[in-house]
Amino acid sequence: MMNYLRITIFLTAFLFLASCETDFDINADWKDITVVYGALNQNDSIHYLRIQKAFLGKGNVMQMALEPDSNLYPGNINVMVDEYYNKMLNRRFELDTITIYDKDTGRFFNMQQPVFYFPAELSTGFDYHLTIQKPNGETVTSETPLVGDFGIIVPVENSTLNFNPPGGAESRMFKWRPARNAGRYQMVMHFNYLEVNTDTGDSTYHYTEWKSAFIKSGKDSNSDIELAFANSTFFAMIENQVEKKDNVERYAVNIELTIYVAAFDLSLYIEINEPTSSIVQEKPEYTNITNGLGVFSARYQKKRVHLLHLNTITKLMEMDGYNFQWIPTK
Repeated sequence: MMNYLRITIFLTAFLFLASCETDFDINADWKDITVVYGALNQNDSIHYLRIQKAFLGKGNVMQMALEPDSNLYPGNINVMVDEYYNKMLNRRFELDTITIYDKDTGRFFNMQQPVFYFPAELSTGFDYHLTIQKPNGETVTSETPLVGDFGIIVPVENSTLNFNPPGGAESRMFKWRPARNAGRYQMVMHFNYLEVNTDTGDSTYHYTEWKSAFIKSGKDSNSDIELAFANSTFFAMIENQVEKKDNVERYAVNIELTIYVAAFDLSLYIEINEPTSSIVQEKPEYTNITNGLGVFSARYQKKRVHLLHLNTITKLMEMDGYNFQWIPTK
């Protein structure tokens, strides 16, 4: 996995109600409200946090959003992450800033964005406490444990995956142990294959992708997580994502299974902010930031690589127009 976190910017929508007959000022006195977004991952060597300001003022809000000082701190805040074990301080990390230039365009200032970061090898079993000291003397805090490691039960390590089993079984099961502090899981499957152009001899690697629905978990659940997968879904993925071509030969490489895990606080934050089909659009607010908004939590992912069973490769070769072949041997 890449050792950097591509920053996701959470945008805030403003709704204003006006009356034709009654003068009503919806703007309260200005207040510096800190908004924090961060998810620690022990697989990463560098950890990033987005820290900004919520704002509301008089005048054209869309114009104010284009001004960097409306939602960005000028760099004079102190940010620390403390590592604790059994409530005893183990290490302290003082965060520095780096400027990113890849924020999507939109209504908010996007020319450059400061992001707070610290390099560190993090470990499960420790808790991480965030402290933000602002120039006005206020302190913003939060804390999170990491997501624990977990074992994958099915498929067994180094086994081949067969989506065309003898007897025509309609589905197979994926199964893994629960992770500490996990709130939800998602499995992503990549089928990697090599494509060789028979006219030029050029070869390129490609992949298809399938994502499971989110699987929610209780905070202290000890139950194994099971995911049923229809074997026909694998071949439908090929048909939907791979173009039929006459001048190519294709070779199956492997299957990558990655299980992504969101910590309980992060999962709850995502759940509350998910789109709803209810006629009641007002949602409860959730944050684990003291004296601020947003979420400071954790995430994790575990990857397994498997070869395809010969029965599955045989069926791929039988799919008309896709030109899958046996991998040639010397």
